[in-house]
Amino acid sequence: TLGYGLVDSPAAQAAWVVEKFFAWTDCDGHPENTIARDVLLDNVMLYWVPGTGASSARLYWESFNDLAVALAPVEVPSGVSMFPKEIFRPSRRWAEGRLKDLRHWNELDRGGHFAALEQPDTYVDEVGMTQTTGGDSGLAITGGVLIGLGVLLSLAITIWNRIFKMGRT
Repeated sequence: TLGYGLVDSPAAQAAWVVEKFFAWTDCDGHPENTIARDVLLDNVMLYWVPGTGASSARLYWESFNDLAVALAPVEVPSGVSMFPKEIFRPSRRWAEGRLKDLRHWNELDRGGHFAALEQPDTYVDEVGMTQTTGGDSGLAITGGVLIGLGVLLSLAITIWNRIFKMGRT
C-alpha cells in the first residue's frame, strides 16, 4: 500500500509531499514558483523523520469516510477565506448552511491549500479579519479546511516576522 512507501522510502515520501504541493498550490505549474525548495524539503522531513507519512495519509482516508462528522453543523463563530486553488471550494450557500454563525467570507485572488506558505501576509490578514469579526472564540477556516498544526506554525512565523519588521522600522 501507499503507507509502506511513505515510511520505507525517502524518495516516495518526497514524491508524495511535493506532488501535493504541485496539485494543491497556486504555483503556475511548479511548486517552487510559490514555495522555496527548503520549505518543501522541511515539509518532507516533518513526515520522514518521525515516520508519520502513512498515518498522515490515513487521516485523509478516514476523514472522507465519516459523512456524519464531515457534514455536522458548526455552531461557533466562523470565517472562511476562499483561496482559488484550494482543494475543496464550497459555495457560500453551502458554507452558510453548515456554519451556523458565519461572520467573515472572502474570496481571494491567489493562493491554495497551503495559503499560509504561499500568501503569508494575506493569510495573516484573513485570520485577523476572522478574529475581528468572529470574536476571540472564532473559528478560522481557509478554503473550507480548518487551520492545522503546520499552518499554525507557518502563521506564527509570519506574525513573528511582521512584529520583528515593525520593531525595526
